[in-house]
Amino acid sequence: MSILSGILITLIFLGIFISPIIGIIAGPKIQWNNQMKDSCEYFDTRISMGTHFPESQYNIRSLDQSVHDQTFFLAPVFAPQADITAKYQYYHRFSGNTANTAHLAIDVDLENAIWRMMELDGPDERTKWAAVGRKRDNAALPAFENVNQTVIYNGTIEQLGPHLWIPDFMMLIQGIDDARQHCEIEPFIRVFDVQGAPIEYYESLIQPKWNWSPEWDEYLMMRTASFGLGRQRLDMCVRENNFRTFEFEEDKYKGVSDISFVPLAIIASYRMRFSEIGRLDCSKDIMDKARDMI
Repeated sequence: MSILSGILITLIFLGIFISPIIGIIAGPKIQWNNQMKDSCEYFDTRISMGTHFPESQYNIRSLDQSVHDQTFFLAPVFAPQADITAKYQYYHRFSGNTANTAHLAIDVDLENAIWRMMELDGPDERTKWAAVGRKRDNAALPAFENVNQTVIYNGTIEQLGPHLWIPDFMMLIQGIDDARQHCEIEPFIRVFDVQGAPIEYYESLIQPKWNWSPEWDEYLMMRTASFGLGRQRLDMCVRENNFRTFEFEEDKYKGVSDISFVPLAIIASYRMRFSEIGRLDCSKDIMDKARDMI
């Protein structure tokens, strides 16, 4: 019995001495995990956004088994016109199926700070091929069927310091430009729907030195995260059943609302566009090394 007691006491003392060492070695990573692990509670849709480079295919999965999985594709579109001042000559299209609309497309023209949402009368095979099909071996250019598109909503994007503001829906993408410049900030982007929020609350969100919290917020509609010990894959967590019509009245459907895809499309397009021009911090070093090898 005394031998067992001695072993137990030894193990306790070893635990006391080893724990600080583990804390010193893995402390920042453990702290990262602790602050992230519960941040997506109550946000029941999860989307992988890529690690260093933005994804071209976005698989949208709900924790609610009654909501079917959806897939979106993101690709740049070059559509030159005779009028060089015309809009949507170079933009990014984010298209796929939502829980409530079979064929939805959102175009984001960052150079002109505008966006538009459209319903299509068929699948968007062009964007799917440009996003993933062209990357396959022996990817022949297929014959695409003509698809009609109807503009549902359109709007503008305003930059407020490190944030982006979508005035037509009163949505704020907090910290996105800081995240563009500093890769480690990407998991801390948050999107707020401030329709009906006090003006003081809105003003607190748009400060240049903004604060992040893992806590639930009634105006918070989606947030990025990176789970695990330290910065891993970037995920987006989206609040479901956050619906309203264009007149800002509540509308009852399941899953993620179509309107919620607007800030998601803007974030995805923002990351892809700045990665293209070598100004997205997460992919910049890798691209620079690749250029050096050429």
